Amino acid sequence: MPSLAAEKSVACLCFHVENSREVGTRMSQTERVHFSSSIATTLANLVGSRLPVYCFSFDYYVLFVEDVEPSEEFANRVKSILENLSVPYEFHRESISLHMVCGVAFTPSTSSTLFALLSDATLASTMVGSKKNGRLLFYSEEVRSKFQRQKAIQDALEGVFKTGQMTLHYQAQVSVPTAKIIGAEALIRWNHPQLGSIRPDEFLPLLRQQGQMEQLGRFVITESIGFLHRNLDFLSSCCPSFSLALNLSAEELSSASLIDQLGALLRQYRIPDNMLSVELTEHTAVESFSTANSTLEKLHAQGIAIAIDDFGTGFSSLSYLLELSADKIKIDRSFISRYPDSESITIYKTVLLLAKEVGAVVLAEGVEDENQLAFLTEIGCDEYQGYLFSPAVDEQVFLAQMKEVNQKA
Repeated sequence: MPSLAAEKSVACLCFHVENSREVGTRMSQTERVHFSSSIATTLANLVGSRLPVYCFSFDYYVLFVEDVEPSEEFANRVKSILENLSVPYEFHRESISLHMVCGVAFTPSTSSTLFALLSDATLASTMVGSKKNGRLLFYSEEVRSKFQRQKAIQDALEGVFKTGQMTLHYQAQVSVPTAKIIGAEALIRWNHPQLGSIRPDEFLPLLRQQGQMEQLGRFVITESIGFLHRNLDFLSSCCPSFSLALNLSAEELSSASLIDQLGALLRQYRIPDNMLSVELTEHTAVESFSTANSTLEKLHAQGIAIAIDDFGTGFSSLSYLLELSADKIKIDRSFISRYPDSESITIYKTVLLLAKEVGAVVLAEGVEDENQLAFLTEIGCDEYQGYLFSPAVDEQVFLAQMKEVNQKA
């Protein structure tokens, strides 16, 4: 390894093969060694460093580059290297693609010793996944703080569903023509005594990594049924067609026992099936189409409505999704946020037209101002949810909203 001369700036680049386990299982030990050597040679040639490439197991490749500073030019250079490394390799007449990311640390700007430099670059490589649509991350104190918080959240997930820290909040779904609340989406919230409010995008990926999504699903189902059971008479009197929407992940869709639990609880507490609906994202619907279709048919048979969430995010056509017999299409919030952009107007009008053909309701997500609502009223959109009416709130606040809006003269 190089020494750190006071007058020299040095960057440590840590390349991490994210799919190393998948690739490695297709090779013998000898083949893995040769393959690693090939990657290291390729890296050395692409970087042009006179210093060696260090290979740690099959996963990590580390090299040092002298006389460089953190800059957009250097970032683009590393991104170009990553693009080159993503070109498929031919191996035993098979094509192997590496999913590679890179963490970079610099001295003296962020790291004072060689081993701190290596540690910081490695840490940055493990945190690239927390950066949306990114494959490169420069180390900073903010990166370390995020890592420490992520680790604390991961530790706190142990037994979290028994602590009372996780609760459901409810975001109203409102009829565009009548301005009455006709339903709500149940959304998971976590308030930790030390860590404070923890966002779903912080803890849901960790639950998924730890295989706890089905456990989360059972918790949400149990809490949702409890909400409906406690408030059945009130909700029915305020809105006879009230429906509470639950979000289902791909893991939950594939769990037959979870779906059985849902039906059993509805029967146990004598809750009408039509008071519950399930939402799955367009991505989940497409990626798990055969499983989703089978599960949703079972739910439909029980009278539970189906909604496609975040529609329009680019995964499929509406006609393909309607094969799932969706009762409701929720148009992704990104479209209404761009109103009066002509593309968003076209999307809304097209989805409304096709949805009406098959009898599906259309809901606009992310509505935040009166101009957007006026547009939805003009084109005949059925429902909306968003901050214009209310963010997700706890049970008591939601019930107060129902009383104020639906029972006023």
